[in-house]
Amino acid sequence: MRPQEYLAALDAAIDADRAAHGKRPLKQQAETEPEARQIKVSRTDADSGYMVRDGKPKGFFYLDHRTVDGRHAIITDTHVTPANVHDSVPYLGRAGPAAGAVRLQRARGGRGRGLRGGGHHAGT
Repeated sequence: MRPQEYLAALDAAIDADRAAHGKRPLKQQAETEPEARQIKVSRTDADSGYMVRDGKPKGFFYLDHRTVDGRHAIITDTHVTPANVHDSVPYLGRAGPAAGAVRLQRARGGRGRGLRGGGHHAGT
């Protein structure tokens, strides 16, 4: 489930709960058009993504997203995306199936590191 789909489902559940308790619906926020932005595309590798992050080199990269069994330090799943894909997008879609395939309990998620160096950024 994508983050946008999750938020829409959460809003629907909140509206249903408020209606069940006799409360007014929350005011709807005005939907605004997202700003148009230029996306840089590599001339030599169109599948890569342009990454701009603090403390990282700017450029076209791929990111490696891993699911790890923290107790045994075993990588149970790996997934590569262009660097301009937000970390939450592949995590939400892959964490459930990866944990179910080997019967793991998910304790916390982490953010992957770029394939071209840099340290691991532990998340909670």
